[in-house]
Amino acid sequence: MECTQQHSATILPFRQRAPVPAGLSVSDRIQVLRWSHEASRHGLRATQIHEPEPGDDPSVGPFVLVYRNGDEWAAWGLARKPHGYELWSPANFATIGVYDTIGAALCAIGVGPALRL
Repeated sequence: MECTQQHSATILPFRQRAPVPAGLSVSDRIQVLRWSHEASRHGLRATQIHEPEPGDDPSVGPFVLVYRNGDEWAAWGLARKPHGYELWSPANFATIGVYDTIGAALCAIGVGPALRL
């Protein structure tokens, strides 16, 4: 088949999106819920998984906030990063540590006995 007519085309540029963080897997979420249930017997008030909303910084994925009994502000924050699971203090944003697994990060919080998942 031979084309004898020439046509023009408009080329649309595609902008690359900012990389989305890995986020929390289903397994991570189950471990957080299991840990939260056990830790509630040892002074933990609540564990909340924050999901990003429209308008949030796209480089910030889901993260976990952990609250102690009697505290209004979260005592710990936990997020999955490319290099591991980062545990931080929401009060001053200081990194407490980076761990290979979410179980190790949760154990580092030290609420009650060491809870191995």
